[in-house]
Amino acid sequence: MDVVIRLFRGLRVWCAVAALSVVALTSATPPVKAAEAMSTALSGNGVGVARGNTAPMPRQMWVWHPGNADELVGLARDYSVTRLLIWVSPGFATDRAGLKKLTVLRSAATRGGISLDALGGDPSWVDHPRQARLWAAEVGRTGLFDRVHLDVEPHGRADWATRQRTLATGLLQVLVEAGRAGMPVDADIPYWYYKVKAPEGGTLDAAIMRRTASVTVMAYRNSAAGVLAVAAPELDHAAAMGRVAWIGINTGSSGGDPASTTYLGQSSAAIMEDLAQMDAAGRSWLSFGGMALHEAGSLANLADA
Repeated sequence: MDVVIRLFRGLRVWCAVAALSVVALTSATPPVKAAEAMSTALSGNGVGVARGNTAPMPRQMWVWHPGNADELVGLARDYSVTRLLIWVSPGFATDRAGLKKLTVLRSAATRGGISLDALGGDPSWVDHPRQARLWAAEVGRTGLFDRVHLDVEPHGRADWATRQRTLATGLLQVLVEAGRAGMPVDADIPYWYYKVKAPEGGTLDAAIMRRTASVTVMAYRNSAAGVLAVAAPELDHAAAMGRVAWIGINTGSSGGDPASTTYLGQSSAAIMEDLAQMDAAGRSWLSFGGMALHEAGSLANLADA
């Protein structure tokens, strides 16, 4: 399978780059025509999920602080977001005021045709995987969310270098425990997990995909070509395994990483243009679920031009 993946990877990346080149060459044409030109460039590669289909792709957005429901739904619609990932901590359901706000948000989102997923997780959960099941069960009891979306990221821990196998084992168990609550489980992964060995053999990204319905690849770069280049290996693995992979971009602080890992400082118009390019190019992967935007707070503060 590895040989097939490498062959497909080369073909798909070439197709994506070719598609982006088409957009560059047609930059003087209206945006719709440019998107059509990109779709045409991808339509003959034999591996696209929607060859010739120009229907909008789904999009999701991380939301750490929901704030006003109507404003959040308005922001989501501005960016064609169809799924909101709403951060909720363990014990959130005991906060009556907070639960009331989430109920209002659910109603507003439903009216806007937007689904709500519960976002949660912490690196410490890999030491206590049962916490994931308790949290997911709490999410399910509220009836406010459609899925659970885990953001655990044990690679951010200081002991990742010395305890990688143990922490990876804990991460996989977190996913299993969350699934026992009965809701679909999705997870965030960095674009380089295909380089990490899984405790059970193979790669960590593939082990995660076996335990989830979809993954969101944090492919943090500040250009369409850069994002697609780093996301490609994970999209290939997901396609080979029959899983869905979303491509995530960062519009907020780089958190100490290079400036090239975030769209921060670019206008909303420039980001929307890149999103359209990545939507079109992403169709060359059977696994592509859509784009994911990090995050609502930073997107709300972007310049309009």
